[in-house]
Amino acid sequence: MPAVLEWNPTVAAEELRERILATAAEGAPVILPGDYGYVAALPVQSPRLATLLQRLPEPAALWVKDSECLRALGVEIPLALQRLLNRAWPLPLLVLLSADSLQKQGFSRPAWWDSAVDSGQRLRLRHPEHTVASAIAEVLDVSQWLIADTGLPTVEAALDLMEEAEALGISAGVLSCHVRPSQVCFGSRGWEMIEEGAVSREELAHLTARLILFVCTGNTCRSPLAEGLAKVLAANRLGCSIDELPQRGLWITSAGLCTSGGWPASAEAIQVAAEYGVDLNRHRSQPLQPWLLAMADQVITMTQGHQQLLREQYPGLGPPPRLLWEDGDVADPIGAGPDAYRACAALLREQVERLLAEWLAS
Repeated sequence: MPAVLEWNPTVAAEELRERILATAAEGAPVILPGDYGYVAALPVQSPRLATLLQRLPEPAALWVKDSECLRALGVEIPLALQRLLNRAWPLPLLVLLSADSLQKQGFSRPAWWDSAVDSGQRLRLRHPEHTVASAIAEVLDVSQWLIADTGLPTVEAALDLMEEAEALGISAGVLSCHVRPSQVCFGSRGWEMIEEGAVSREELAHLTARLILFVCTGNTCRSPLAEGLAKVLAANRLGCSIDELPQRGLWITSAGLCTSGGWPASAEAIQVAAEYGVDLNRHRSQPLQPWLLAMADQVITMTQGHQQLLREQYPGLGPPPRLLWEDGDVADPIGAGPDAYRACAALLREQVERLLAEWLAS
């Protein structure tokens, strides 16, 4: 008879590890809480793997904890998928990795390969968004497991589906099965939404776009001006609205090194921005957060002092900061009057134009 353990957040995942490994040694599945009901985790070495797969209503995917799992497999990771894995994994998402990413020279297909690819030889990847799955993935080599959604709300129903006396179930109560995971195919040319579910196109666009982060001191003058100018210039160049920029591959934002957040742009910044067609009326400052820095593709500072402060406060986090103006610092115009703001905005626009050509070319 299958064993059922009640999940308790105070129980260390290491205590479950031995039970899970013992179950795997028997070739039996482990039922875990997921983001679309319960999921079945199947050890790839199970002699009954083919039989177990036939009992499931959904195709199995490779359980992928992070990008290192794919690198160890020898898979070439598309840039958009790399960003997603770094920024927001796990998600209620089934990833299909296109065949062009799997044709790397020297790539050797493991024995379980045919169980985790579709008819187009696209590799399915999954990591259910649930505390239990994430905790177990920290103590288990999940690359040796396939995982599939059962679409069932209780651990008992999922165990009945598998018909395995040696199976192990970890229960977290009754789970929702109302919204299916989204399905997205990633390849060398970007991504395509196959089925929109729990993750929207808009959310996915943000998570996979090139993130440009402008940084200054208070996020009320220079960096919001640079952000606003970059958005307007990029939208004009791409022929889209500012809101559509993430769908076109650009996520542009700004932050301050010395702000508590919530402050509006300065009156002069709002006035001068409007002269360039930039609306800063709704801007509110935000402090630079480690998670935002880690997500960024480019961090662009106004001064060498900002660069130095970033290196000291966040060593090794995010990409190396670069100066907006290669010839020197962009002076802070705060308190200096409209003419100083106009000179600052003109310099910012010139430098953003230079960078924009670089962003759109790559």
